[in-house]
Formats: sequence, C-alpha cells, structure tokens
Amino acid sequence: MLKRDFMISFLALVSFLLGINLIFSIYRYPENRPIIVASKHSNALVSLLTLAGDEAEHLSMNYVVALCKLAVSFQKNGGRDHDLVLLVVDPNNKLKQQQALKKAGWILVYVDGIGSPLIYWYHSNKYSMSQMYSKFQIWRLTSYDHVAYVDSDTIVLKNPMPGLTKAYSVVRGEAPGMVIDLGFCIDTYFNAGMMVVRPSIKVFRDLLFYRNWMKYEPGMAEQEFINNFYRGQIASLPPELNVPAYYYNDSCALVDPNKTVIAHYNGDTKPWLVNCTSHPVCRYWHAMPMV
Repeated sequence: MLKRDFMISFLALVSFLLGINLIFSIYRYPENRPIIVASKHSNALVSLLTLAGDEAEHLSMNYVVALCKLAVSFQKNGGRDHDLVLLVVDPNNKLKQQQALKKAGWILVYVDGIGSPLIYWYHSNKYSMSQMYSKFQIWRLTSYDHVAYVDSDTIVLKNPMPGLTKAYSVVRGEAPGMVIDLGFCIDTYFNAGMMVVRPSIKVFRDLLFYRNWMKYEPGMAEQEFINNFYRGQIASLPPELNVPAYYYNDSCALVDPNKTVIAHYNGDTKPWLVNCTSHPVCRYWHAMPMV
C-alpha cells in the first residue's frame, strides 16, 4: 500500500514538473507572435544587442560602436536591398545610444530576452552565452522572405551580396543555413555567429519548446542546440561569410582567409580588447567609421 501511494505521489510530481516545463517552454514568453516591421525590402540583415545581466551596462558601449561599424561596413561594401534590423533586449532601459544606432542605419526592435532553458537552470542567465538563445527571435521577423543574422562582433570586408544571394537560394525550408565552424574545423558542426533563416512563428515556437526537452551540451548555448535540433538538415553556406578574424589554422583548408567577406571577432579577440596594430583585419575595424 505504501509503495502504491509512493508511486502515485511520484507520478503526480513528475506530471506537475512536466507541466511546469511545458509552460516554461513557450508560455513564459508572451512574444510568440510575428514581429511586424515596416519593411522596405524583402530581406534583412539582423543582429542582436542584449543588455540583460550585471555586465550589460559596462559592455554596451563597446557593442554599440561595433554595431555601428557593422552597419556602415555592410552598406559601404555594396550591401543593398536589405533592411538593417537590430533586436534589442533591454529589460532595464539601459540603452542610451539609440540615436547613434539609428544614424548608422539600424531599425531598433525591442524584444524579450531568452535565457538558459529549464533543464540547464543552473547555468547563469547573466550577460553570457546563455543570453544568446535570444537569437531565436529572428524567426519572428515574418515581414521578410529571408533574414541574414550576424553577431554584433562581426564586420563586412567585401561585397556580401554574391554570398548572400547564394545563401538565399539554398535556404528554402525550415532549417537554417550556417557556415561550418572554422574554429573547430569540423565539416558537420556549424557556427551560429552567422545564420540565414526563413522566418516562421511555427519554427520559433518549436525552438522554444524543444530547447527545454532536448539533451545537449549547454556550454555553447544556442549554437549547440541548433546543431542538435537540425542535425543533418542545416544548409552549408559559403565559408567566407563567417571567418574568424584571427584565422591562422593551417590545418583547416575550408576557406581562404584572403577571400573573407564577413570577419567574426569571436571569443576574446574583440578589436576593442586587444592590441591589433599589426593585424590588417583588426586595423580595418578601427578604420571603419560609425556613420
């Protein structure tokens, strides 16, 4: 009798926790509907600025500068027929540089932040990798046929249109297009610093839901989840669209660094953090104006 009562109590507890997990998966985020933008073009270049967490105010100015340079570099190098949309997570109204971002060309769209999933609740939700799940918001931009997402620590070195046009031609279904992670040099693992997607609220809701059910290594946050969720389905994009700015890995012949279109200052290699007078890609970042 005691064993039966214990099993009933245990199953009730499990059912309750599963119900909480289901609610947390989607309904915790009321913004599970399309983002409507007064679009001028059918495609958009999109980036993310998250000001959630203790370090946000300290870091925000560096990333505002980086985003301004990103927008200007995209336009100066022949980027055309694209809206520039910046998703802003700013729960405490810390962003003071809206005018600088708008002057550079960004359309600011304020969204909720999406932190670590419930099954990895022990991971920090401060300004860190955990906040990168907010990238899922790009799937809500249904005003556009395609969205080309790039991290805020990227910059455009050459005309991006040939590569983006090719990317749009291969990304036709629900799975994103991404560039092979040139840091790991594994041709089946993709880097989430640059993605091309077809916006879809269905996909957005699926991502919110399954991130709380799938088991994966949470250290790389949304990148690891997307690689697992879309395993075998991700369209491989031209590698020059996402090249580590300090790319000197001779063992990886997947891309010629001299053909780089979008350079990614990933990891700790931010131009504002390192002495880079001898590195041409870093000098390029410092030479790029903000407007």
